[in-house]
Amino acid sequence: MRILTAAASWDGVATARSLAAEGLLVGTAETWPDLLYMASSDAHDAVLYCADLPQPRPARCTGALRKLREVQSGVLAAVTGGDAAPLFDAGADVVVRPDEPARVLARRLRAAVLRRRGHVPPCAQAGGLAVDVMARTVRAGSRPVALTPLQYEIVERLALSAGRTVSRDTLLDALYGWENEPGARVLDTFLHDIRRRVAEAGGDAQAIRTRRGAGFLLAPQSGAEAPMRRSA
Repeated sequence: MRILTAAASWDGVATARSLAAEGLLVGTAETWPDLLYMASSDAHDAVLYCADLPQPRPARCTGALRKLREVQSGVLAAVTGGDAAPLFDAGADVVVRPDEPARVLARRLRAAVLRRRGHVPPCAQAGGLAVDVMARTVRAGSRPVALTPLQYEIVERLALSAGRTVSRDTLLDALYGWENEPGARVLDTFLHDIRRRVAEAGGDAQAIRTRRGAGFLLAPQSGAEAPMRRSA
């Protein structure tokens, strides 16, 4: 799961590092234009806005949140030591205190992303797989699927978008955050190994499908409809 946050102060940098230590993929922006631009990417599941990020006057925290909501379809979270009500009114899904422990903040963000994608915490259910985003594990029925951290991120991303095609570029951006991205064809190698591991655990490897020229798709849970959201 990828989170975008501001890193314009030491507090912002510390928050980004602590969330990364909790197993989240974290992208950072040092300026308001960068944050607004990066927030428009489908690669981020949530944006964490900190009021100390420099921004053009006369923008205020609520105005900044409204602008972010215009470009961000995922979870929008904000940090404040004051009244949270105006931030919710401006479009925030989650409001946290500056002293929120990282382990709690990470879980709140994960739960909010799950609910926004139409799943019930702690798992995203898709293609016969149960992806526990809190424990960062995948099960096929009652059996665990042994995955590397990168393979887990791929399966989690596909499960969150169950029933919808995720493009190669979106998947690579979510995994690498535009830094040192390998060639797009490396995903075929990753998916081949993931399918093998799913099959070894007794799952349906064919539930993970390649859409030639479009990307990849994890079939929705049997009998369930894909969550209503814009395509990845």
